[in-house]
Amino acid sequence: MERPEQPADSLDFDGDVGALKRKSVRGGAVLGVLQLCQVFLQLAWTVAMARLLRPEDFGLVAMAVPLVSLIGIIRDMGLADAVLRRPRLTYAEMSNLYWVSLAIHVAAFCLFVAAAPLVGLFYGAPEVSWIVAAYSLLLLLNGVASLHVALLTRRLQFARVGLIKLVGFTVGAAAGVVVGLIWHTYWALVVMGLTVGLTELLMAWLMSGWVPSRPHRGTNVRTMVDFGANVGLSRLMNYASSNADTVIVGKVLGAVALGFYDRAYRLMVTPTSLLLKPLESVAPSIFSRLLDTPDVYRRSVLGAMGLVLMATMPGMLFAVVMAPLLIPLAYGHGWDPVVPIFQAFGVAAVLRFQMVMLDWLFVVEGRSRAYRHWGVARASVMIAGFAIGVNWGALGVAASYAIAIALLLPVQAIWLGRTSPVRPADIGRSIVILVPGAGMAVSTMLWLVRARPLPDWAALILALAASYGLVIAVAALFPSGRATMKGGIVTIREGLRRS
Repeated sequence: MERPEQPADSLDFDGDVGALKRKSVRGGAVLGVLQLCQVFLQLAWTVAMARLLRPEDFGLVAMAVPLVSLIGIIRDMGLADAVLRRPRLTYAEMSNLYWVSLAIHVAAFCLFVAAAPLVGLFYGAPEVSWIVAAYSLLLLLNGVASLHVALLTRRLQFARVGLIKLVGFTVGAAAGVVVGLIWHTYWALVVMGLTVGLTELLMAWLMSGWVPSRPHRGTNVRTMVDFGANVGLSRLMNYASSNADTVIVGKVLGAVALGFYDRAYRLMVTPTSLLLKPLESVAPSIFSRLLDTPDVYRRSVLGAMGLVLMATMPGMLFAVVMAPLLIPLAYGHGWDPVVPIFQAFGVAAVLRFQMVMLDWLFVVEGRSRAYRHWGVARASVMIAGFAIGVNWGALGVAASYAIAIALLLPVQAIWLGRTSPVRPADIGRSIVILVPGAGMAVSTMLWLVRARPLPDWAALILALAASYGLVIAVAALFPSGRATMKGGIVTIREGLRRS
């Protein structure tokens, strides 16, 4: 088995800034390529399953999504974040954390299985009970694997983390498609999720080369558990706000409406989540090592934010404006009600990137208690918005999500900026420089949709090129925009040279 680069009893941060840069650039570049492959695979899988299954199938699984999403929150209850940001760490502490994490997952598994029948009764759909019970197995799989992935990330072995995710998704997607082709049932979605979890578990253990030892009585991990608990509670609040809409739509509007709503939401959140994953695997670990130099930390954070926004905003604008052509082409005409719901979600997606990255900074800067308070405030606003929006159907719920994100982002920036080197004005500038180009791109694409001067496929290609071309060209007129582009080019070039 491969041993870590640090001494056998230590996982302390390496103080060599040059080595840190080389590892982060090389690993981040490879991880980005692997994650981009996963983006295309997941989009292809989403389209394939939409053609194999009915809206009702997606609706039934979506009814279980709130509890399934909770499985992801319980995955480590913030313990992986404690592993990533702690400057000094030993293998004895890692082993103790492993057994704490496993105990949490086993207890949660028992609770989920016991609660499964109640979920079916709540929706009046007994099939949902079996779906929840089956998905509960992910708790056991995650409990065995989560800290092994965190260990790889702490060692800056980002390429291995990306490979685990890509292979896990590929194997799981293949299993789901096979079940869908043969039986055309919602169990195809469940089989896919469980296969991903099992594959990632096996690969994480093999690639980390770490086998936990028995618990060490003289090793205290209380502070790490407390930190993880605060982070976990904040994410629990975020989970509540992110899944309350699914519960409300499913309960009030039924499985068919939820099926359309869920497909629109997944079409928005899948690309954004997958594009953020490489950065999420790399950035917090790197930022934690830069806190001792506030100016370098601030520039690094703002550079990452600007680059992500510049790379993603044109794509989301394209998807929102061109949705009347894009969604029927991908899903078929039976999914036309998805179009307006997706457009409402897409508006929120543009700002969602910044909100997620600000969440990371609470953790990186060790402000777990403030993060917990922010999580409670955000959940309260989001859930209230969903309860109001459902009066206008699924589209009303999606619109309330977009409005809430637009209102909460500046509040979050101010909340964080009270003590952080990253100020609200810095964040605002990273967004403002893209607005003029975005307006020009939207005008051009609206003309393509309304005038229809070209075949649909040609209009989509031209619209995508116009969106990226105009947004980037106008941003280049600003010094901060040029600096962001230059930093991105240097990062990619160095990553390719060293990979």
